[in-house]
Amino acid sequence: MHEVLEATVILKSRHDLGSYKGEIAANHAQLGDFLPDLDTIVQSARFFRNAGFRVLPSQNCIRISGTTGQFQSMFGVYFQPGAASTSIGSIQVPDLLEGVLVRLLFQGEWAQVS
Repeated sequence: MHEVLEATVILKSRHDLGSYKGEIAANHAQLGDFLPDLDTIVQSARFFRNAGFRVLPSQNCIRISGTTGQFQSMFGVYFQPGAASTSIGSIQVPDLLEGVLVRLLFQGEWAQVS
């Protein structure tokens, strides 16, 4: 039996400012610079929906839910039933999400994956 999990999908910002790690002052950047562009959000949401995930609305990212089997199949992530968290290592990123997916954050007791 596969447990249903929810994850927040963090997508690359349109200008990749998140990688500067404090090198840029907040007053020199516009809020929109830190957000993914609309096309990236729409295409990524469509990809997850077509793969059988439930896509939930969110502000500047995508929330998806699916079974542990769906996450295992798409990302090569394995979960241990009853474990407080899981150590993932590196994940398999589908071709369409390569260079776009920054991190998966699982709800509850599961670990974050990047």
